[in-house]
Amino acid sequence: MTAQLQPDFLAPLLSVAANDPDVMVRIAALDAAGRFPLSLPAWQRMAEANWRIVQAQPAGSLARRQALALAVRIPLRSLREHLRRMVEGGDEVDRDALAAALDVAGDRSRILPLLAQVRGGRLEKFEWLAAMPVEDVITVEDVMATHDETALAQGETALFWRALVLARLGEFRPLDAFLSGEAPEPGLFFGSPWTAYSAIARIRPIPEAMRAHLLELLARRDAAPTNRQPDAATQRLLRLTVWATTGIADAEGTPLAATEKLAPILASATGSTASSDQVNLALAVRAQLPDALFVGRRAPSEFDALNYLPPESVASLIRDVLAQGNQRALALGSEVPVASVLGNGIVDLIGRCPVNDDLPVADLTAGQLGAQRPALDDGQFAWIIARDRAEHLIAQLASLLTPERSVAERLRILHLLGVAADCQGGRAGSPMRGAGPAGSGFTGREELIDDTVYLAAKSMAPRESAPPAKSIAPRKMAPPPMAPPAMAPPAMAGAAMAAPEEMAEVERRTVNAHILHDKTRRNTFVTGADNIIRCWIGLPEKDAAAADKAIQRVDIGPEGLLLTVQLVWRDGSGQDHTDSKPMLLPPERTARSGDCDLHIHVPEGERYVSAEIMFRYRGRTFEAVRLEAFALAPDEAQGPQHEVRVRVQASRREVIELADSQPVDAVFVFGDERALAAQDAAAPAPSSLRVFGGQGGGSFNLGDAKVAIKWLNETLFTTEKLVVRRQAAQDQAGIAEGAGARAQDVLDADDPNVRVLLRDMARHGAGLYNHLLSQGFTDPGERIQVLNHEPNTYVPLEFVYDRGYPVSDAKLCASGLEALKAGAGACPVCSVPAADDQRSGASVICPFGFWSLRKIIERLALGDAGQASSPGAGRRSLPVIDSVAFASSHLVPEDERRATQEVLQQSFGRLFVADDWTQWKKAMQAHPSLLLLLPHHGIQAALDYLEIGDEQLAEDLGKLSRGQIDRQYVNLDGRDPGPIVLLLGCQTAGETETGYVEMTQLIQQQHASIVLGTLAQILGRHAAPLARELVAELVAVEDAQADFGTIMRRVRRRMLGRGYLMALCLVALGDAEWRLTPRAPVGHA
Repeated sequence: MTAQLQPDFLAPLLSVAANDPDVMVRIAALDAAGRFPLSLPAWQRMAEANWRIVQAQPAGSLARRQALALAVRIPLRSLREHLRRMVEGGDEVDRDALAAALDVAGDRSRILPLLAQVRGGRLEKFEWLAAMPVEDVITVEDVMATHDETALAQGETALFWRALVLARLGEFRPLDAFLSGEAPEPGLFFGSPWTAYSAIARIRPIPEAMRAHLLELLARRDAAPTNRQPDAATQRLLRLTVWATTGIADAEGTPLAATEKLAPILASATGSTASSDQVNLALAVRAQLPDALFVGRRAPSEFDALNYLPPESVASLIRDVLAQGNQRALALGSEVPVASVLGNGIVDLIGRCPVNDDLPVADLTAGQLGAQRPALDDGQFAWIIARDRAEHLIAQLASLLTPERSVAERLRILHLLGVAADCQGGRAGSPMRGAGPAGSGFTGREELIDDTVYLAAKSMAPRESAPPAKSIAPRKMAPPPMAPPAMAPPAMAGAAMAAPEEMAEVERRTVNAHILHDKTRRNTFVTGADNIIRCWIGLPEKDAAAADKAIQRVDIGPEGLLLTVQLVWRDGSGQDHTDSKPMLLPPERTARSGDCDLHIHVPEGERYVSAEIMFRYRGRTFEAVRLEAFALAPDEAQGPQHEVRVRVQASRREVIELADSQPVDAVFVFGDERALAAQDAAAPAPSSLRVFGGQGGGSFNLGDAKVAIKWLNETLFTTEKLVVRRQAAQDQAGIAEGAGARAQDVLDADDPNVRVLLRDMARHGAGLYNHLLSQGFTDPGERIQVLNHEPNTYVPLEFVYDRGYPVSDAKLCASGLEALKAGAGACPVCSVPAADDQRSGASVICPFGFWSLRKIIERLALGDAGQASSPGAGRRSLPVIDSVAFASSHLVPEDERRATQEVLQQSFGRLFVADDWTQWKKAMQAHPSLLLLLPHHGIQAALDYLEIGDEQLAEDLGKLSRGQIDRQYVNLDGRDPGPIVLLLGCQTAGETETGYVEMTQLIQQQHASIVLGTLAQILGRHAAPLARELVAELVAVEDAQADFGTIMRRVRRRMLGRGYLMALCLVALGDAEWRLTPRAPVGHA
């Protein structure tokens, strides 16, 4: 499969590149072609087709920029030299896209420009320099001009890449400091070892002197006695760095041959002729499939006989396995990662079969496209079809590119083809989800081919016929509206299209706005009339109101950032006004977005308008502002005192770093409703819940949620005590009668106290839901982001119940309880919210009616004090949880504390137990990745405190007041990512119904990644079992793609099914997109 393809084999793709009506499909066809090994004539044909696209598209357009980036990845020397000249000249509008693509390709022409950017403070560019032959161009002194103090401000990872650059130049001391543990561990090494390995491996090949030095370091480390070995993290850092830079091993320490590539094995394990017995055994195993793969538990080795399956039987096996896998995927809950649960087994099975170079690729692909929920993700499916011949693969998939298919489908087909080519070329990642390397992609780092003259002088001359896009001034790029992206590899999607070199270093763009009435700009609204709020993001402009804060500095890809802008305002009569428009934010930090006109009708009698405007990316908050202005009657004149004011309410630029994040369905904003207070200056501002979502916006009154929370604290705590005592009595009676105690906890549906508690919880939750519905509220969707401007008030969304108000004798839903026990994601009977005629009288209580069991609710810290650790493009996953600090109040029974400590000792390599807060602060110096606290939460002199240890301890040792909480108790030096904190307080004081939640918010602000707390009091006896269950869930994570929001929902379901009533009251604070890194198997790095 390594033979170079001739132009004839590319004919189907070249035809698409010339004739498809959509330019992005044309570019994607050439992108897929370039991922195969091509001959020189084939590369020239591809380059010619791509250059025609470049010449035909307007300067500054997304399509032209994508085509230019693709041109960089074509390894023809004459073409590369021309592209370099385009960047160096001053006339090319899209030179920033070309420069970024050359950066990714490691082109030596970019070394001096990148060095200049580094000296200007862009220290992240060291990562690109480390992958270039800097040893041929610059010296140690050139790099030393950037001092450690300057780099330190941007984190240890920037210093690490700088150290690699210096090592290429022969200066090894900065790198040795990292490899010996003298320098702090860079964040790059947090999480899966494959993440760091894949990033560092891009710098290969390295100079021979650097290679020899690193290999000598590793040899000395291996030869050192055990008592002189550094800690595990330092050893891991050294090994991953040496393995990745030299290529002697993969990220798990498996030796690699000198020329071996990290690619899936595409050939059968057998290379000899099969005997008749072996063939018969293979056919016998085939006869049991696909059922044998999905039913029961079988060792993978039981399918080894498939190595001898006749090739003509392989195609039918693949077809049958995929068909049944797709059917079984539909039966799994929406939270189940089918690519891991089903896909890994399918990949393993098919990998044991001989390669068939004549698969029905078109039919299989049509099945993948048409599956409602495929068992394989597209990367796994591409790995399977990659087992076919390249020329047959191209012909089969090109036959599916018919005009009847949508553009999205055609792009997806070409994406599958490109990934399959990467599989054949050794650039793809492992098809096993949750393990193995990521792919390197098609970056243009291949050795350049010395071709003859590439294009005639006329073809290579600057274009004169293609005018710039209408909205673009000469020499200045502003992207057009978004279009579907071409199939660029992962590396190109982010850094390859970096912001232009000439953009300002400081972001000065703000949200700007003014008011229009009858096409006339104003500083006030006109009452009894339609008005327009025209807003945009750009540099402050004269005669326009600018927000009080600039948007935070953010690097945006060349296609710009597509935002949804949504307005919500409630007038004095309680009527909501909402409007929504898209907005494209250009990448240059001086460029202005287009105008976004939001329509608003201001009724007669209004005196002041205070409207919220939310800028959302993939549903999440990017920027939120409040626009305020006076409202005047049509005959009233504006005065100098009248002005439009724009104030920033929330700014979260990091959301754009996760381009593949799970979209949020709605953002809930809770806080004072200034619009209503503005009508009466003497009235206090009431609180309301504002919803920004795809179903429209609105403002809603929640009622007095504190009443429900206070009731929950009192009743749940009392009921838990009754249930625990009754269970203990039943266990004792069972032991006396010889039956023994119960084998495990389970929710007792027949216990009248349990039924009444859940009934009344559902009644409170249904009251909240019905109250919202009466105001026009609609279901917001599965994923919700909550921004709370009032930290002393808790918005109990987890408590909402939408299956109707239970009648007095309502029974627990048997189907729902069975679904909980089975780990299902929904009740098969009560699958939708209650109909209108049942909202006031439901005969059953279904646990899946509570939002805490069905929705993912993400709560974030706000304001300047909010210092929570958040995921980003370079730190999507939290570090492996390998250490824990543990402290508990002695109100938790001694046997439960001891049992918890034993579980922690067995689960973690490092355990730090604290009996008082002084010991806890000392434990924080070791930076444990998990903090487990089972404190007593109380109140003294009107001050909240958390108490650990014996009640007889001196106050300064045992009690930590709210005012004392700082980073010394959570994240000593603000490391990123921060730790996970499990804060399960027992016997919360009834007088501070929401005080405990405030404590969790305060702890999250000390640079924690996730804080898990409770909404209600917990019985001390239940705090420890819950903690053990949560720890078991965290360490058992196997899917690297699992996010904390999904895991949290699963934990609530499991715990309630086992009888822990307070599972409904668990509250998670932090970004739900954090992923948990699975533990490496024993023996791996």
